[in-house]
Amino acid sequence: METKKTKRLFNFLLLLLVLPLLIHLVGLPKLKSLKGAVTESPKPKFAVTKWFEGDYQKEAEVYLNEKFGLRNFFIRLNNQVAYSFYGLAKANGVVIGKDGYLFEKSYIDAYYGRDFLGKDSIDALLNKVKYIQDTLHKRGIDLVVVINPGKGSYLPEKIPDNLRSAKGITNHEYFSIKAQDLQINLLDFNTYFLRNKDKFRYPLFPKCGIHWSTYCEILAKDSLLSYIGYLTKIQTPDIIIDTVLWGRGNKFREDDIKDGMNILWGPEVGKVGYPKYHIVEKGRTRPNVLVVADSFYWGIYGNEDISKLFAKNQFWFYFHELYNAEWGNVKYPDQISLDEEISKHQVVIIMATESTLPRFGWGFVQKAYTQFQPRKTQ
Repeated sequence: METKKTKRLFNFLLLLLVLPLLIHLVGLPKLKSLKGAVTESPKPKFAVTKWFEGDYQKEAEVYLNEKFGLRNFFIRLNNQVAYSFYGLAKANGVVIGKDGYLFEKSYIDAYYGRDFLGKDSIDALLNKVKYIQDTLHKRGIDLVVVINPGKGSYLPEKIPDNLRSAKGITNHEYFSIKAQDLQINLLDFNTYFLRNKDKFRYPLFPKCGIHWSTYCEILAKDSLLSYIGYLTKIQTPDIIIDTVLWGRGNKFREDDIKDGMNILWGPEVGKVGYPKYHIVEKGRTRPNVLVVADSFYWGIYGNEDISKLFAKNQFWFYFHELYNAEWGNVKYPDQISLDEEISKHQVVIIMATESTLPRFGWGFVQKAYTQFQPRKTQ
C-alpha cells in the first residue's frame, strides 16, 4: 500500500516537473501577460561568432527561462503566497495598507516629509520657475504650476502602522508657500481636495490604484480649464456632469497597483463613481496647451475628448518622452527646439504630485531657464 502511495507521489511530482516543458513544446494558449515594469528579453539571433564566444548560449538561456510553460502562472502563484500568507507585495515600492488599500511607498514618504528637498533647494528651483513665468508672460504665454493630489496625504488613515512616524515639513507644503510668495500661478489640487474631503460623494482615490479616480480627474480637468480661462481671459469649454454611476473600480486604471502585483486574486478593488458628462463647446475657445507632467496626465491626454478641450496639446511625459498627435511618433528633448515648441502654445503647465515634487519639471525648468537667459555679448 505504501509503495503505491509512493509511486503516485513520485508520478505527481514528475508531472509537475515536466508539465512546463510539455506546455512549451505543445504550445497551449498563452497565459495572461505579467503587468508592471516587466521587460521581456528578445529572441536571440544565431551567429557563428556569438556561438564560439558563448554569447548566444547566454542569451538563449535567459530567453528560454522567460518563455517556459506556466511561468507567468507560477510567478503569480508565488506572489499570491506572499500576499495571502505574509501580507507582502512582491512589487517594487508597493505597500499594503489598512482595509486592503494599496499605496506606493513614495507617496507615504512624501506625506511624512521624508523626501523633503530642503528650503534652499526649493527656493532656487522656484526662483527659476518665476523667471520663466515672467519671461513667457511678456511673450503672451502663461505658465501654470499644478500640484495634483496624493494618496498618502488624502488617505493617511489607511497607512499601515509600521510606516507611520512623526510628520515633518513636506515638499508640497513648502512648494505651496513659496510659490504663493513669488506670485507663481499655482493650482494646488492637493490642498483643495483635502480641505473638501468630506464634501465629495464618490471616492477620489480607488483602493487598488495610485492615480486619482475618473471622478476626481474630471473635477480637476474642469477646474484646470476654468483656471486657464481666468489667466488667458478666454472662455474655455465647460465640462458638465450629468450623472455619476457606481461601478467596480477596474474599468480604466483604478486597479493599476493591484495589476502590477501580479497576483491571482484579491484585494477587492471596491466601487468608484464614473461620471457621465458633456462638454459645452459652442461659443468657447480651445486653448493651445503644453503640459510637462508625470503619469497623472495620461488619463486626460489619452481621453477621446481631448480635442474638444484643447486646440493643440503636447504632453511631455517626465520631459523624456514628448507626445504630440501632429507628430505621429514620440520625440525626445534633443530632437526639438524648446523655444520653438513653447512658442506654439498659449499656456505651459508643469504638473506634479507630492511623490514627484522632488524631481519637479524633470529637467525642464533648468533647460528653459538656461534657454531664456539673456545672451552674453562678446
